[in-house]
Amino acid sequence: MGRAELIILLSIVLVGASAFALETLDHETVRIVGIGACLLLISLMVVGMVYRGRVRRRRTLAARREGASDGATAS
Repeated sequence: MGRAELIILLSIVLVGASAFALETLDHETVRIVGIGACLLLISLMVVGMVYRGRVRRRRTLAARREGASDGATAS
């Protein structure tokens, strides 16, 4: 399961938990849990974007090194 599927699954679970909490808990507790869930999802998305950027940068640098070494051996 990829990261995107995991985030979607987590958000579905959080929505279900929020709906259950609305029925059983008071308004202030639901607000605190909702804010915490939103912050968790935002932090997961930021971590995913940073990781994706690092992987892309690493691949780009490796391709440049490969191209530079090919050019050096060819000339």
